[in-house]
Amino acid sequence: AMQQQHFMSKCIELLRNFIILSVLSSLDFEASFIRLIDKVTNGSRIEINQTGTTLYYQPGLLYGGSLEHDCSPSRGIGYYLESLLCLAPFMKHPLKIVLRGVTNDQVDPSVSNKV
Repeated sequence: AMQQQHFMSKCIELLRNFIILSVLSSLDFEASFIRLIDKVTNGSRIEINQTGTTLYYQPGLLYGGSLEHDCSPSRGIGYYLESLLCLAPFMKHPLKIVLRGVTNDQVDPSVSNKV
């Protein structure tokens, strides 16, 4: 139980840092990631001010379900899939998601290559 608490607190810390860095970078793939997180949760509250310099994020319940998401063409689908793989086991309902976008790039894990 103690290890799980430590793991969860690290996950929360990393997500928080990721969202903060995302907002500061003002990149479109980060906005797409925030929209994806909003889709897989129920009751999340996300507010970004008009200038894009302030983000308020209140997490909701990891809900899951059948969803679709258009990923930013700036990043590969693997970028989004990595986060979903971490969150999916904790969702209330099984996650069935269709991700549309780039399947192979030089930065993110590829869903096109066989290992």
